[in-house]
Amino acid sequence: MSSICVFCASALPKNPLFKEHTLQLAQILAEKDYTLVYGGAHVGLMGILARRVMELGGKVVGIMPHSLTGREVASDDLTEKYLVSSMAERKRLMLERSQALVVLPGGLGTMDEFWESVCLSSLGEERKSIILINSGGFYNKLLAWTEEAYAEGLLALPFQRYVSVIASPSQLEEALANFQLPPIPSWVRLGDTK
Repeated sequence: MSSICVFCASALPKNPLFKEHTLQLAQILAEKDYTLVYGGAHVGLMGILARRVMELGGKVVGIMPHSLTGREVASDDLTEKYLVSSMAERKRLMLERSQALVVLPGGLGTMDEFWESVCLSSLGEERKSIILINSGGFYNKLLAWTEEAYAEGLLALPFQRYVSVIASPSQLEEALANFQLPPIPSWVRLGDTK
């Protein structure tokens, strides 16, 4: 594995643990010689992550839509930088350029990227490890929802067959090594259409 895409906030959260985990992840990416693929911003957790990876001598690929260059303030000091036409193209290129996906705390954009990746994996269209870093229990309510969705029969498999959930970046290497891609389920079976 040579590159990891990280989805995270373009804002600075109040919880200092989120920044701490972002810096820990940057250290791991640089030490293990993983190229960071991310959304290209130099603000928020995204900026902290990219700057630290670069400071440590790592490689960083930033991908940003033209429409966000003024609002998210695109990073200039990266190994590679791509300006694309849309958010959809950004996500597509981020997936193309990476072998695994890691999710730190984030907001709507992070969730959009994350859920699309999980959906594509469940359909067999993208087959990559997906690791969710549940910093300080930030994603606990989301995880509770996935349990309810599975109990209701709305997910074909338990959520943790799609995504490996870890408490901190220190568990990343083990999670990547042990991740097993979920089977691609067949949703429609005889009798299920009534």
